[in-house]
Amino acid sequence: MKLNLFGVFTLCFLAFSLLSCSDDDEKKIFDFKLDTASGWEVTQARTRAFRIESGNGDYTFRMKEEGIIMVTFSADYSGFGAIEVTGRKTGETVLSITDNVTETTIEVHVKVTDNYLEYSILESEHPGLIKELRVYLINNENKDAYFFDGGKKVAKGSYDFALQDGVRYMKLWYADNGNGAITDAAIAWTEHLFDIEKK
Repeated sequence: MKLNLFGVFTLCFLAFSLLSCSDDDEKKIFDFKLDTASGWEVTQARTRAFRIESGNGDYTFRMKEEGIIMVTFSADYSGFGAIEVTGRKTGETVLSITDNVTETTIEVHVKVTDNYLEYSILESEHPGLIKELRVYLINNENKDAYFFDGGKKVAKGSYDFALQDGVRYMKLWYADNGNGAITDAAIAWTEHLFDIEKK
């Protein structure tokens, strides 16, 4: 049997070439970038995603104050993924995020606020609840209520819910001008009762 030396040499050369080319396509490394200009805010017991502008998908998280937030990386977002922050309790902390590939660390101030309900008044005959007024009911011990008109805070008050004779009511306490209209005057709050089941 005659050996074809040229054929054997060609096969060996091709096999060696294929094996040695496997590391030619190095993974591209990206600078780590986040939008942290205004800090991050989340509500208690809720998760909010903050998109990564540029990064490498391998991160380490450190919090200055433990127990306020929980942080994870999610690749389920288009682009470079996102950092998901869950508020565990109200407070503030500084979150240090390190891209383990570039060893770049970015710090961001994170604030966790109380849960709240937001209502926008679409129509009302009550002088205090004018059209387009926004009412924020804060789920805290004081049951704070904030009233905003056109993005500007008008007044602060309080709220509660009650059941009277089988009808559900919302109680709002706020300073009024004597006619039921909301004012920011430094006077005692007045109680106002609203039937929240009325159609």
